[in-house]
Amino acid sequence: MLNSFTAVSALRANAVALNTVANNIANANTPGYHKQSVLMTELPPNLVSNLQVGTGVKVQSIRRSYSELTERALTSNTAELAASDARLATLNQIESVFTPGPGSLTDRTQKFFDELERLSANPGDVTQRGIVLRGAEALTDELHSSLSQLGSIKSSLRTEAEQLVRDLNSKADEIASLNKQIRIAEGGGANANDLRDRRDQLTNELAGIVDAELSTSGGGRGSVLLADRTLLIGEKSVNLGIATSPEGDTILVNSASGEQVSLTGGRLAGLFQSINEIVPEFENQLNEFSNGLIHQFNQTHATGVGASGPFEQLFGGRAVGDVTAPLAETATDFPIAAGELTVTVTDAATGERRNTRLTIDPKTQSLDDVAALLNGVDHLEATVNSTSRKITLRAETGFGFDFTGQLETTPDLTAVTGTSLPQLAGRYNGTANDTFAFTVVGTGNVGVTDGLSVEVRNGNGDLLNTLDLGSTYAPGTEVEVSDGVRVSFGAGTLAAGDTFDASAIANSDTTGVLSALGLNEFFNGVSASDIEVDGALLNDPRRLAAARSTRPGDNDNVDRLISLRDEKLLRDGTRAFEGFLTETLGTIGDQVRDASLESDSLKASQQRITAEREAYSGIDPNEELVDLLKYQRAFEAASKTLSVMDELMRTTLDIVR
Repeated sequence: MLNSFTAVSALRANAVALNTVANNIANANTPGYHKQSVLMTELPPNLVSNLQVGTGVKVQSIRRSYSELTERALTSNTAELAASDARLATLNQIESVFTPGPGSLTDRTQKFFDELERLSANPGDVTQRGIVLRGAEALTDELHSSLSQLGSIKSSLRTEAEQLVRDLNSKADEIASLNKQIRIAEGGGANANDLRDRRDQLTNELAGIVDAELSTSGGGRGSVLLADRTLLIGEKSVNLGIATSPEGDTILVNSASGEQVSLTGGRLAGLFQSINEIVPEFENQLNEFSNGLIHQFNQTHATGVGASGPFEQLFGGRAVGDVTAPLAETATDFPIAAGELTVTVTDAATGERRNTRLTIDPKTQSLDDVAALLNGVDHLEATVNSTSRKITLRAETGFGFDFTGQLETTPDLTAVTGTSLPQLAGRYNGTANDTFAFTVVGTGNVGVTDGLSVEVRNGNGDLLNTLDLGSTYAPGTEVEVSDGVRVSFGAGTLAAGDTFDASAIANSDTTGVLSALGLNEFFNGVSASDIEVDGALLNDPRRLAAARSTRPGDNDNVDRLISLRDEKLLRDGTRAFEGFLTETLGTIGDQVRDASLESDSLKASQQRITAEREAYSGIDPNEELVDLLKYQRAFEAASKTLSVMDELMRTTLDIVR
């Protein structure tokens, strides 16, 4: 007997196949869609006259074309590329902050030093002093602006991270819901292909935010692992948030437990690295530049004098942590080393200068102790305010003080018995502090007695010069001693063995205490955020310490400020100021190049993996057309078979009648 059920099964199976092909064609451009294929199997046969007769076909399953290896590679690549692109975008923004050009930090620094060089040519020009100070203001403004721009970059990165976390939580909720739907849908043995496609798509989208991967469970349904496999999204979601660590870093936390979540990939990893490492690296460089500029300029400026010469009073602008604690053990803005501080006191009426060399040891001496030392200098008073923890210096009426280390006008003649009065002149230009010892050889009258001379030795006892004061010497004439120091001897007598010393000061403050206490500052502040030109200078440009004496045209100190341009004072003594900025820009450029190469490499890998995925899981319209025709003809044949059976059945019935 004819079995029409065989033909009907063929109709049904090929109808399902046609619908599957149509679904493939419809979703050819749907993101995340995987090609579906019908798997057919024959129905159990019937036994007829000892023969097994086939009973038709059934659809066993509709399978997804899915390569787990390729999908894992694509998800991993997505996470790496997202992190890389986040870092690259940040570096590009930072590069724009430091890029040289008019008004840039490099430009402002160059112009500031250029204006100092113009002042050196005419140190008494008050107008040029004002130009120098305005140039310094422009430099500090640019430091503020650059730091502010970096802060804005961090702020925008955090805002983006917060939005990404909200997106992450939303996608995690949807994945949890999908996992439940997949379990229910596949409970009867069917494949939830569309649900799995959506979950795979969401997993890749999550990987773009935070490292994620699909893990197949024992039942084959799978779950999604996040954050270096520390979080699992099954049928229950996770909720994450952003917090600040005790160290001040921006971190991802599990909202339920408050525990930090580690990140190895995804855009969030790149954003957090940018916020916590990349941007702070260049903030630190701005602060290092600013701190070095403040420290070195202030230290040099403090050892000079303005147009008015020595000071009547100075107010320390910087506090210490504890006025009674050793300076090495309490907070100071700048470090203090063991060494000497030379204080020069000048009699305003006579012009006589006297130097006092004070030994300072921060390991044993406090600010109160330093004030006591300064109080021991004739005609100088030092007081410490216990509330503000700052020092104030005042000269006795009729006297002035400074820290220029100028030569004394007349050395200490306590051990001299002769009547000739020596006078010192010039400027010591040696590189290290020294003491010149003058010893008289022979006895007689200056400029009269042949053989009368003075030997000059340095602090090591080395003979520097022998000064002939015999008949060829005209009393009162200055003669060169050594390293820019000159001396003259007035008419009178000198006795053999008479001796006197002269302090030769190259650096009047080898301790750094002047900048640490904020005396005669050029800049206020300690970093790029608070650096400012000292208000007293802005109010009176004549206070700019261009000189180290009251000699007209003295540009010695402004030249020392200019010399800071080329001194390697930053990065552990390896970079000058402009070189530091050049290196910083080079560092950014190198990082941008490396990040670009990394991103390009990952994009190339993504294109390759995507091509592999499309070749295996994608929709080829030509292939679908072939399948469409195949199943269409099979359907038509089954339909024709059913018609033939119907006709044969009618014929058989007619015969029976």
